[in-house]
Amino acid sequence: MGRTRQNGTKLGKCDKRDKRGGYNDLSDWIVSLPPWAMASWAVALPFFGLLLGLVAAIALIDLRELRIPDALNAALLAGGLAQAAVTDLLAQPAGHAGLRQALASAAILFAVLLAVRALYHRLRGRTGLGLGDVKMGGAAASWISPWNLNLMVLIACLSCLLYVWFARRKSPLRPPRQAQGGGRIPFGPFLGLGVVAIWLAERL
Repeated sequence: MGRTRQNGTKLGKCDKRDKRGGYNDLSDWIVSLPPWAMASWAVALPFFGLLLGLVAAIALIDLRELRIPDALNAALLAGGLAQAAVTDLLAQPAGHAGLRQALASAAILFAVLLAVRALYHRLRGRTGLGLGDVKMGGAAASWISPWNLNLMVLIACLSCLLYVWFARRKSPLRPPRQAQGGGRIPFGPFLGLGVVAIWLAERL
């Protein structure tokens, strides 16, 4: 005999919720998702694959050649704006940046990094942040909310500091070009790590 709820309906084995109000397994939870949530992930996953591919390509080139091609930065920006445009078309709930927010994110971080580059050059008399890194920062920012740009930059800076620490300790992870003190450090891979981490955090 199955137990009954207070409203008289039976609590059978096929019920999706258990006695505590939770779900019996992952498949029940997925089925219970509203249509907009399913559509959100169906759209997000292909864009995430594009983001990973572009970030990986940029990281490999920057580590090897200490430069970031303009074509890849342009593709990264186009991908972020395309994601925002599709999100707007589907009218998904708040939490995913719309086209105007994506443009604002890109403009804000590009301006901030460009100002940091100019200030460092004025104070130290040499370039501390490559123009390719500035462009990549702006392009990557179009993938996330403007409210999370500080976290993206924080992740990038902290991971870069760890990289430098390993390099100073003569770690095997250190590329040959950074063997001497004061050598140029590729910042693109760390910006990529930051944007990927925040993109995932915004959707989990």
